[in-house]
Amino acid sequence: MTPKHKEIQERYGGKPLDQILRDEFAALGSQKAVASKLGVSQGTISLWLKDCGLKVITTLEETERYRLSKQGRKAVKAAKSSKAQVG
Repeated sequence: MTPKHKEIQERYGGKPLDQILRDEFAALGSQKAVASKLGVSQGTISLWLKDCGLKVITTLEETERYRLSKQGRKAVKAAKSSKAQVG
């Protein structure tokens, strides 16, 4: 355990590092933000994740706004296509 590791655990009331990392990732969402908040480099966060047996999994989800805009683009394209056929 490094001095920085101990310092961070003390700051979080003695919480285990894996729990600190889980909580901060849930709250902040990115390795860069977690590293910044904890005052360490992204490389250090990567090593700590590995040491704790954790890994970051990124999921991409299509938002409702994107789905609606996608549907709107399809409708415009269909309207243009039908105008071209009529005219």
